[in-house]
Amino acid sequence: MSLVAARVLALEAAFRRIAATRMAGLPLLQPGLAVQAVGFEPEPDDAGLAWGVLITPWFMNLLRLPLMAENAQRLPAPGVAADWTVGGHAVGCLGAEEPLLGEGPLARYALCSLHSPMHHFADQASALAAAHEVLQLLRPAAAQPVSSAAPVGAPPPSRRGFLFGRGQPPGTP
Repeated sequence: MSLVAARVLALEAAFRRIAATRMAGLPLLQPGLAVQAVGFEPEPDDAGLAWGVLITPWFMNLLRLPLMAENAQRLPAPGVAADWTVGGHAVGCLGAEEPLLGEGPLARYALCSLHSPMHHFADQASALAAAHEVLQLLRPAAAQPVSSAAPVGAPPPSRRGFLFGRGQPPGTP
């Protein structure tokens, strides 16, 4: 089993346990949803960290996970906000820690909130479709070179602004 697969299994197990214990019975839960990790892969520029989307009945977050303990130092400390460049876009993230994820530094992760609460998703399929849409918006930009079809400095589509809670860049109509 790869390091990414092992960390994703630990991530899902931790948040399933949280759903069944700490979050059980809370009204903000969307009962049609389940914990699911989507599209986790090593970062192109830092194979010691993996990122993807985590769906739970109470949130959908873009997450960064350390693959080994020594990689956790590259994440913000729990409670500390930082910018993270993903797919050529700066997104705000927050350092977090969950002991159910692993011992010591393996408990750390960074998150960028995409949706919370999750009541606007009717079912797991609609949440999964949204997670895949986020990944499609972010991954191609990281993997493809800049081309003449998209001028450097062109404003991002308004959908990205919506997904990441940002308006249009300064100076755009």
